[in-house]
Amino acid sequence: MEIAEVTNQIHPSSPTTRSSKYIHKQSNECQTSAIASIIIGNAPQAEDKRQAAREVIDILHEISTLLNTNLDRTELSLCVSLIENGVNPDALATVITDLRKEAAATSRGLANKHAMPE
Repeated sequence: MEIAEVTNQIHPSSPTTRSSKYIHKQSNECQTSAIASIIIGNAPQAEDKRQAAREVIDILHEISTLLNTNLDRTELSLCVSLIENGVNPDALATVITDLRKEAAATSRGLANKHAMPE
């Protein structure tokens, strides 16, 4: 039995009955809107999160471009994911620098190998 029904049985025309009916009605409306937001609202929230993530990556890409890091949006996104998952940013920067040095050395080695007559 609902609170409003119990109160109505005790004092059928009291102000408390009217206010408890109002509270009960408001409670039902809140529950309905909460359920609707859970069912329908998750899609807009997910889209809002994706849009916010895009904006963050756009800003990071602008900063990256100003600093001449030569990281594209995908690489930045991967770096952000790694850092969010606990990777040390300094260690990540060191690995990226080392990989770039190795790639440059490898490409120079291949260029020299092809340039030498055999």
